[in-house]
Amino acid sequence: MEYQVDITDLALAEAEKAYLWMMEQLSPENAEHWFDGLIDAIESLNKSPKKFSLALENEVFSE
Repeated sequence: MEYQVDITDLALAEAEKAYLWMMEQLSPENAEHWFDGLIDAIESLNKSPKKFSLALENEVFSE
């Protein structure tokens, strides 16, 4: 069974912000590697939605 994974505009904006920071502070290669890993992890959720646990700080932030 496959699930639909929706990425919010806020999540995309935060990922882009992190990517641009890594480009400047680390290297374009590190930023690209991180972003590719992020996309792979997100895409894997459509088959295994419980693959990753919630972040420890999840209870602190409201949705």
